[in-house]
Amino acid sequence: MTTAARLDAVITYEPTAEQLTHVVDQLLSLRGHAMVLDNSESGPARERVRLACQSAGIPVVADGTNHGTAYGLNRALARAVDAGLPWLHYLDQDSVLLSGYVEALADLDTVDAHVGAVGARFESSPHETVSAFPPGGVALALSPATFLIASGTAFRTEALLDCDGFDEGMFLDVVDHEICLALRSRGWGLTVDSRRSMGHEIGSGGVTTVRNILVTRHPLWRRRQMWRNSVVLVGRYFRVAPRDCVAHLAVRVVETTSGSWRYRSVGYLSAAIRGIGDAIRSRGPRRGRSSHLQG
Repeated sequence: MTTAARLDAVITYEPTAEQLTHVVDQLLSLRGHAMVLDNSESGPARERVRLACQSAGIPVVADGTNHGTAYGLNRALARAVDAGLPWLHYLDQDSVLLSGYVEALADLDTVDAHVGAVGARFESSPHETVSAFPPGGVALALSPATFLIASGTAFRTEALLDCDGFDEGMFLDVVDHEICLALRSRGWGLTVDSRRSMGHEIGSGGVTTVRNILVTRHPLWRRRQMWRNSVVLVGRYFRVAPRDCVAHLAVRVVETTSGSWRYRSVGYLSAAIRGIGDAIRSRGPRRGRSSHLQG
């Protein structure tokens, strides 16, 4: 089997021993250039990551600070660029690659040059196929997409450089939505390869509500960050993609109100209000990879 020239990167945060074994095994199974960016803050977790990756010959980038997903992805992008690799393929520490995934990655080099990112079809626990992605197909099954989930997506490094990488101001949530809109605003296409299927847990205690919107339990600091980043996203890209921005905000409203009712928590609503306030106070330019390099 041929292997597309790419960097396979995983960002870890306080992984359990079981998760870490899984991460290492999957990276080795991909047979590409691999790296782990460890955002763990505790000494024991950092040491677990270091020892596991060292024994497998996988490079680790870590300094004991949680810099967030966007920063980690920009570090991975820099590594891919330095190595002359045209693709950056990202996975979360809890993503599970299903049958046929590795083989389908080998076809990345045949993707049209205007495509900036190729996502995967994914299934959330307990085995629910997320409706935003098409069902599995046959042969080369690329379908146009408006948004992609970061985990399972292969990003063309040329396209990421054209967008100045990921927005580190987003830190964690909505990073993938933001880069999708950034890519689209510069003329890059997004697709889903439905042959690449993966399992992925989204939050915990997920329930499906209105129009198949998945509501999950997250800590309130993340709910606050979700709202902050969603409002920033809409303000930044409304003129570029007004319908998508309205739809994104509508989903955020529905899953917040539904979550507040489902989990009997007024904290969902107060976190939303605080997040909106954060967005208003944090107006400023996008913090891409160049801001990190200059810093």
